[in-house]
Amino acid sequence: MFKKIRQIIIKITIFAWVLSGVFVVLCPNFAFADTDILKQKTKAVFLYKLFDYVSRSSSKNNGGNPFQLCIYDQDILKKDLEYIQNKKSDKQFFIRSTSQLNGLKDCDILYLGTIEGSVLKYLKSDKRNSLLTISDAPNSFDKGVMISIFFKSSKLRLNINRTRIYQLGFELKPKIFRLTDQIK
Repeated sequence: MFKKIRQIIIKITIFAWVLSGVFVVLCPNFAFADTDILKQKTKAVFLYKLFDYVSRSSSKNNGGNPFQLCIYDQDILKKDLEYIQNKKSDKQFFIRSTSQLNGLKDCDILYLGTIEGSVLKYLKSDKRNSLLTISDAPNSFDKGVMISIFFKSSKLRLNINRTRIYQLGFELKPKIFRLTDQIK
Protein backbone atom coordinates (compact mmCIF):
# COMPACT_ATOMS: atom_id res chain seq x y z
CA MET A 1 0.00 0.00 0.00
CA PHE A 2 2.78 2.47 0.91
CA LYS A 3 4.57 1.50 -2.29
CA LYS A 4 1.52 2.51 -4.39
CA ILE A 5 1.16 5.82 -2.54
CA ARG A 6 4.85 6.52 -3.08
CA GLN A 7 4.54 5.76 -6.82
CA ILE A 8 1.51 8.06 -7.10
CA ILE A 9 3.39 10.88 -5.34
CA ILE A 10 6.37 10.42 -7.68
CA LYS A 11 4.09 10.50 -10.75
CA ILE A 12 2.32 13.64 -9.52
CA THR A 13 5.69 15.32 -8.83
CA ILE A 14 7.01 14.46 -12.30
CA PHE A 15 3.76 15.67 -13.88
CA ALA A 16 4.02 18.97 -11.95
CA TRP A 17 7.63 19.48 -13.10
CA VAL A 18 6.70 18.79 -16.71
CA LEU A 19 3.67 21.05 -16.51
CA SER A 20 5.68 23.89 -14.97
CA GLY A 21 8.36 23.49 -17.67
CA VAL A 22 5.72 23.70 -20.41
CA PHE A 23 4.23 26.75 -18.70
CA VAL A 24 7.61 28.51 -18.59
CA VAL A 25 8.31 27.71 -22.26
CA LEU A 26 4.87 28.80 -23.47
CA CYS A 27 4.48 31.83 -21.20
CA PRO A 28 7.94 33.25 -20.50
CA ASN A 29 6.70 36.81 -19.99
CA PHE A 30 4.27 35.74 -17.31
CA ALA A 31 6.55 33.23 -15.64
CA PHE A 32 9.35 35.74 -15.24
CA ALA A 33 7.41 38.92 -14.54
CA ASP A 34 9.37 42.13 -14.38
CA THR A 35 10.71 42.51 -10.85
CA ASP A 36 10.22 46.28 -10.95
CA ILE A 37 6.50 45.79 -11.54
CA LEU A 38 6.32 43.29 -8.69
CA LYS A 39 8.17 45.69 -6.40
CA GLN A 40 5.81 48.50 -7.36
CA LYS A 41 2.77 46.34 -6.58
CA THR A 42 4.35 45.24 -3.29
CA LYS A 43 4.88 48.89 -2.29
CA ALA A 44 1.26 49.66 -3.13
CA VAL A 45 0.03 46.79 -0.99
CA PHE A 46 2.32 47.87 1.84
CA LEU A 47 1.06 51.46 1.69
CA TYR A 48 -2.50 50.19 1.75
CA LYS A 49 -1.72 47.98 4.76
CA LEU A 50 0.27 50.78 6.44
CA PHE A 51 -2.92 52.07 7.98
CA ASP A 52 -3.15 48.83 9.96
CA TYR A 53 0.20 49.74 11.55
CA VAL A 54 -0.03 53.53 11.93
CA SER A 55 -2.69 55.48 13.77
CA ARG A 56 -3.17 58.93 15.13
CA SER A 57 -2.57 59.43 18.83
CA SER A 58 -5.50 60.71 20.84
CA SER A 59 -3.96 64.21 20.82
CA LYS A 60 -3.93 64.26 16.99
CA ASN A 61 -7.23 62.48 16.41
CA ASN A 62 -8.83 64.11 13.40
CA GLY A 63 -12.44 63.56 14.46
CA GLY A 64 -12.27 59.97 13.22
CA ASN A 65 -11.72 61.10 9.64
CA PRO A 66 -9.75 58.75 7.38
CA PHE A 67 -6.13 59.50 6.65
CA GLN A 68 -5.25 61.62 3.65
CA LEU A 69 -2.37 60.01 1.72
CA CYS A 70 -0.70 62.35 -0.75
CA ILE A 71 1.52 60.87 -3.42
CA TYR A 72 4.12 63.13 -4.95
CA ASP A 73 5.06 62.41 -8.56
CA GLN A 74 4.05 58.73 -8.61
CA ASP A 75 0.91 58.28 -10.73
CA ILE A 76 1.52 54.55 -11.25
CA LEU A 77 1.59 53.97 -7.51
CA LYS A 78 -1.60 55.99 -7.13
CA LYS A 79 -3.34 53.83 -9.73
CA ASP A 80 -2.23 50.65 -7.96
CA LEU A 81 -3.49 51.97 -4.62
CA GLU A 82 -6.82 53.00 -6.10
CA TYR A 83 -7.20 49.56 -7.64
CA ILE A 84 -6.63 47.92 -4.23
CA GLN A 85 -8.91 50.39 -2.50
CA ASN A 86 -11.73 49.76 -4.99
CA LYS A 87 -11.50 46.02 -4.28
CA LYS A 88 -11.90 46.57 -0.53
CA SER A 89 -15.04 47.77 1.18
CA ASP A 90 -13.36 49.56 4.08
CA LYS A 91 -12.03 52.95 3.05
CA GLN A 92 -9.19 53.63 5.47
CA PHE A 93 -7.75 56.63 3.64
CA PHE A 94 -8.16 59.05 0.76
CA ILE A 95 -5.56 59.19 -2.00
CA ARG A 96 -4.47 62.42 -3.59
CA SER A 97 -1.82 62.83 -6.24
CA THR A 98 0.22 66.01 -6.32
CA SER A 99 3.04 67.43 -8.37
CA GLN A 100 3.58 70.41 -6.07
CA LEU A 101 4.83 70.47 -2.51
CA ASN A 102 2.87 73.51 -1.42
CA GLY A 103 -0.73 73.04 -0.42
CA LEU A 104 -0.26 69.79 1.47
CA LYS A 105 -2.01 71.01 4.61
CA ASP A 106 -4.79 68.40 4.30
CA CYS A 107 -2.32 65.55 4.01
CA ASP A 108 -1.43 63.30 6.91
CA ILE A 109 1.05 61.10 5.06
CA LEU A 110 3.21 62.09 2.10
CA TYR A 111 4.78 59.51 -0.20
CA LEU A 112 7.79 60.89 -2.09
CA GLY A 113 8.94 59.06 -5.20
CA THR A 114 12.11 61.08 -5.58
CA ILE A 115 14.28 63.02 -3.16
CA GLU A 116 16.20 65.69 -4.99
CA GLY A 117 16.08 69.43 -5.56
CA SER A 118 12.87 70.94 -4.23
CA VAL A 119 11.90 67.74 -2.39
CA LEU A 120 15.17 67.74 -0.47
CA LYS A 121 14.65 71.41 0.43
CA TYR A 122 11.11 70.58 1.54
CA LEU A 123 12.35 67.79 3.83
CA LYS A 124 14.78 70.19 5.50
CA SER A 125 12.15 72.92 5.93
CA ASP A 126 9.64 73.44 8.74
CA LYS A 127 6.70 72.97 6.34
CA ARG A 128 6.81 69.21 6.76
CA ASN A 129 6.29 69.36 10.52
CA SER A 130 2.89 67.70 10.52
CA LEU A 131 3.45 65.16 7.72
CA LEU A 132 4.62 61.60 8.09
CA THR A 133 6.92 61.15 5.10
CA ILE A 134 7.56 57.87 3.27
CA SER A 135 9.85 57.13 0.34
CA ASP A 136 11.63 54.37 -1.50
CA ALA A 137 14.25 56.69 -2.99
CA PRO A 138 17.88 55.70 -2.32
CA ASN A 139 19.27 57.15 0.93
CA SER A 140 15.88 58.71 1.73
CA PHE A 141 16.17 57.78 5.42
CA ASP A 142 19.41 59.74 5.73
CA LYS A 143 17.77 62.70 3.97
CA GLY A 144 14.97 63.03 6.53
CA VAL A 145 12.20 60.68 5.45
CA MET A 146 10.50 59.05 8.44
CA ILE A 147 9.77 55.68 6.83
CA SER A 148 12.11 54.46 4.13
CA ILE A 149 11.03 51.48 2.02
CA PHE A 150 13.59 49.23 0.36
CA PHE A 151 14.02 45.65 -0.78
CA LYS A 152 16.59 43.33 0.76
CA SER A 153 16.85 39.77 -0.59
CA SER A 154 13.58 40.38 -2.47
CA LYS A 155 11.76 41.24 0.76
CA LEU A 156 10.26 44.59 1.61
CA ARG A 157 12.12 46.19 4.53
CA LEU A 158 11.80 49.50 6.39
CA ASN A 159 13.90 52.05 8.19
CA ILE A 160 11.81 53.98 10.70
CA ASN A 161 12.42 57.24 12.55
CA ARG A 162 10.17 56.29 15.46
CA THR A 163 11.06 59.33 17.58
CA ARG A 164 10.03 61.79 14.87
CA ILE A 165 6.83 59.85 14.09
CA TYR A 166 5.78 59.93 17.76
CA GLN A 167 6.59 63.65 17.93
CA LEU A 168 4.13 64.23 15.09
CA GLY A 169 1.35 62.55 17.05
CA PHE A 170 1.28 59.22 15.25
CA GLU A 171 1.42 55.84 16.92
CA LEU A 172 3.02 52.70 15.53
CA LYS A 173 1.73 49.24 16.24
CA PRO A 174 4.43 46.74 17.22
CA LYS A 175 3.81 44.52 14.16
CA ILE A 176 5.45 47.10 11.88
CA PHE A 177 8.80 46.55 13.58
CA ARG A 178 8.96 43.03 12.14
CA LEU A 179 9.71 44.66 8.78
CA THR A 180 12.30 47.05 10.17
CA ASP A 181 16.05 47.02 9.64
CA GLN A 182 16.91 50.31 11.33
CA ILE A 183 15.08 52.35 13.99
CA LYS A 184 16.01 55.85 15.14
